[in-house]
Order: sequence, then C-alpha cells, then structure tokens
Amino acid sequence: MDINQEIKYNLARAIKDNQEPALVYGRVSTADQKKGLSLEDQNYRAFNYAKEKNLFIIHIFSGSESAYSTGRKNFNLMLDVALENKIHNIIVKNSDRLARKGGQLSNTGKILL
Repeated sequence: MDINQEIKYNLARAIKDNQEPALVYGRVSTADQKKGLSLEDQNYRAFNYAKEKNLFIIHIFSGSESAYSTGRKNFNLMLDVALENKIHNIIVKNSDRLARKGGQLSNTGKILL
C-alpha cells in the first residue's frame, strides 16, 4: 500500500471510528539521539496523546532533517498531506520539531489555525 492509499484508508477509518484525523511528525538530530530522544520515544508519546485526545493517527512522518532547513522532504510532504486532506491535527513532541525559528512556521499556520 503506498502512502496515498494508506492515508485514504486511515481517513475512512477515522471517520468510521468517529475520531479526528491526525498526523505525527518526529524528528531527531544527533544531539537528540545522544539524549535518548529517539523517534520511537516520540511515536510512543504521540500515540498516548492521540488516545487521550480521541485522535486517529493517519500517518507518521519522521526523519533526521534539520529544523533550520526549509527544504525538508518529509516535513513538506506532511504539510502537503495535511492541506490536501484538511487534517488540522499534527502531533509533535514540541514545537522545535517543526522549526527552530518562528518565521519558519508560516506554512504550518495554514493547518494549525
């Protein structure tokens, strides 16, 4: 199943289960990994948060892309998926997973607002 099929399938499941759809974005740097902030830990926390808030995780996007970069492939794909499918919930460990500078959050504002 490719990503588009997975997303459509999971969106239908979210609707059937009467849950809000959500995407997860996890990102690690070498420093994060040294501190024990793994993608697995971020995903575990995301699933717990989703369960607590009655959110259905449609897809998990992750990578080791720098938050300083604007050309992040997985991050930009996540934004495209969210906009295309009108998904307003993005679960992240904290806002520095999205961007290091507030100005870099301009694209996410279209989703989060």
